[in-house]
Amino acid sequence: MPDNNEEGLQNLPNAGQLIGTMERTLALTFILLGHFEAVGLLIAAKSILRFGEKDHLRSEYVVTGTLLSFGIAIMIGIVLHLL
Repeated sequence: MPDNNEEGLQNLPNAGQLIGTMERTLALTFILLGHFEAVGLLIAAKSILRFGEKDHLRSEYVVTGTLLSFGIAIMIGIVLHLL
């Protein structure tokens, strides 16, 4: 019998994709507005939320994806900001 966490994941199959899109949009918006500290706050908040997870392999996978996602958004934001 699946636990509540697994049931919740099945009910929201695209939640990770939606969250990632929202994170990139926020990061890009903050960069274009010149609020680089807010991007740091987003990264720190996500790291804090993942800190207590028991599945370390999954946590590392999520953190790696998050850093790649934020990195791409930051690079695009800086390029657009310079134009």
